[in-house]
Order: sequence, then structure tokens, then C-alpha cells
Amino acid sequence: MKLTIFTALPLTQIYGTERVFLITCNLLKENGHFPRIVSLTPEDVSLPVAPALSYIAINRYPIKLHRLSLIWVLLCTIFKFKNGIWLKAIKKDLQANGIPDITLVTDPKFIPDLIKALTDTSSNTKVFYWDHLLINFHQFLKRHDGKNIKGLEKRLYLWVYSRIFKGVLKMVDGALAISSGTKRALSFFIPENKIPLVFNPIEMNSSKLISRSAFPTFIYIGRLEDVQKNLSFMLKGLAKQKEENWKLKILGTGPDETTLRKLSEDLGISERI
Repeated sequence: MKLTIFTALPLTQIYGTERVFLITCNLLKENGHFPRIVSLTPEDVSLPVAPALSYIAINRYPIKLHRLSLIWVLLCTIFKFKNGIWLKAIKKDLQANGIPDITLVTDPKFIPDLIKALTDTSSNTKVFYWDHLLINFHQFLKRHDGKNIKGLEKRLYLWVYSRIFKGVLKMVDGALAISSGTKRALSFFIPENKIPLVFNPIEMNSSKLISRSAFPTFIYIGRLEDVQKNLSFMLKGLAKQKEENWKLKILGTGPDETTLRKLSEDLGISERI
């Protein structure tokens, strides 16, 4: 099976999403498949690909975006028109590297041009949207602001965002959800039976486990953002175990750090964190 991932990331550094790409491609290769990554990025592609990704088949195409072109992209994405900005690069890649059996698209703006390019080749390629942040960010804004959004700019932003997803997600064969929260968010725009829940893969570690400490020690690594991570639920749960001798280590920062610190103090567990 030939699978191509389309992303806007420049792939010059290894962050969370890039590591998911790396592990996914390695697992596919180990099982006899042929994964590739296509980067359609406005960033500098003269910088080398991150060394960890150098073993993956990657093609990067620089895409110059200006203010007017961004407005054009938004309008085309909302109304499901091909915008042409990515079409030439996508067609060039398909001609050079062949037609994949499956494509995973991590940016909804690419979908109209990708489907146009595939349609022109009369291929039966399946197109899936693979969300890693955008759909949850949309829900994050709605949950925080809801009907009480202040300012025309925020109202316009939410309208545009909703129209983008409502338009382009009708064009794909399905969407991969990396969490139950992502699946709920995607279900606003696409039937739930087209949204398989596929968690991000992890690397297996064959090294020896660290010896268990005399008392439970929990570790959280990630953003301190309660809407997506629901850290307040974890703190409230630990607070119910005050008689137990436990510790919690948190590695990360985020917009809700102050609020979560205050919550831990109110719950009487701040000295254990």
C-alpha cells in the first residue's frame, strides 16, 4: 500500500506531530507498506529535514502566501473551490512519485486542490483528514466564548472556521480521530461512522523498567490547558486520595498554569505537586 501524508509543517524539527509522522511511517515500512510525506509549507525549505526524518521519503514544496492569497484560500476553502495555490505542487508530486492508495491530509486547506488533482488522474485514492490540533482548537474557542464572543473579529473568525470544516470535510472519505474528544468535534461536520478512532502510535521501549518507588509517583508531560487536557479532573481525583502517600510531577507550561496551581492549593494537595 502506498500512503502519502500531506502537511504544512516544514519538517526541520521534531515536535509532537512530526514524531507521530515518524513512528507511523516506520510502522508502515516495517509491515511492507510505502509511506511518504509531502510538505506544502510557506516556510524555508532550504533548511535540512530533521535528521530523525531523513530515513523517510519526503518531498517539500515551498508555497509563498501573501495577505491577498490567504483571503483567496479562505474563500475557496469555505465554498469548496480549488484555489490553485497548492494544485501545481500537488500535481507535480503525483506525476513524479505516482498516485498513492491513501492520503492523510493534516491541513483542511489542501483538500479541495488535492481532490481536484486526484480527480484529474481518474484515481481511486482515498482521502482522509487527519486532525492534530485544528478541530480541537475550533471547539476550544467555542467552549470558552460560546454566544458571548466579544468583538467582530472573533465572531468572524469562528464563522470562517466553522465554514471551512463544514465545507471541506464533506469532500473526504473519512477522518481519523486521535482522541475521543477529537472524534466528538469532528462529528459536528462529518458522520460519526466515517470517523475511526485511531490513537497516535508510540515507540516500544525494550529497556528495563525503572524500579517502583515506595509510594506512587505520577508524571504528566504536556500543555497545561484544561479544556483539552482536563487536568482539573486529575487533580480532583488525586485530592480524594489524600490518605495515600503519592506525588505528582508536571512537566510543561500553558495558559491554565495559574488556574491549576490555585486549584491544587484549594484542594490542599499543592505540596505534593
